[in-house]
Amino acid sequence: MNKQRAIQSHICENSRQFMHIFIATLMDTLDVDQDFILFIRWLKLLLDDRSRNVIPKYLARYQREWQTFRSVKNTKDHERIDQIKHQLNESEYELAEASFGFEHLIREVGQMYEAVIEVKSNSRASSSDAYDKMMQGRQKFLETLNEMTKEELKRRK
Repeated sequence: MNKQRAIQSHICENSRQFMHIFIATLMDTLDVDQDFILFIRWLKLLLDDRSRNVIPKYLARYQREWQTFRSVKNTKDHERIDQIKHQLNESEYELAEASFGFEHLIREVGQMYEAVIEVKSNSRASSSDAYDKMMQGRQKFLETLNEMTKEELKRRK
């Protein structure tokens, strides 16, 4: 497990520009409650809107592929069946990959946080930027997410 966390921690340190910008923006908005909440809600709405626009296209393609497969599966044309199975698998993969929401982003941040914390606690290395940023904002971030979750649950009732 420690080796896996060390690998994850290394990935955190060398993560893509998007994650660096996301974490930096979180840290920049932490001091002002209104800005922080606005940023999180805006990002959630943006990602949800993207999913609402993108997923139906992939779902329609998947359903077309599935219907084609159902119509061909009882034929003896094994080459055609294999080709359609391959297309169906690709469509299924693309549909799964198209679903990227706020929850996915937060899950990734959580994985980064756990990796950095575990590696940091197991080594006596000097403080890293990722660790400092995570520690600096973790309490505020978690409190705000908790409040937003409570509000979301109330709205769903």
